[in-house]
Amino acid sequence: MCVSKLSLDMNMEREREDLESVYSKMSLEELKEEVKKLRMMAVQSATKLHDLAEEGLPNRWREIPSVAKEAYEIHRKYFVAKTIFEKRSKEGG
Repeated sequence: MCVSKLSLDMNMEREREDLESVYSKMSLEELKEEVKKLRMMAVQSATKLHDLAEEGLPNRWREIPSVAKEAYEIHRKYFVAKTIFEKRSKEGG
């Protein structure tokens, strides 16, 4: 594995741990609301990415990195929050 890939993997792991720390401190009700909010944002970002691919290319190709990064970040947060919410819900809070 090259150094930059290892560094990227370590940064992603650290960011995931930071998100887990934030979401774990929320009450179950707060976390439920956060998951709902992030789900809506995830759908919107996926739609934006889809629309760019369907209607914007090839003319708007320069927008791909920023739109994809936004979708990635939102979906990452949504996944972590949803995973913690589901786990805590099964445990009873």
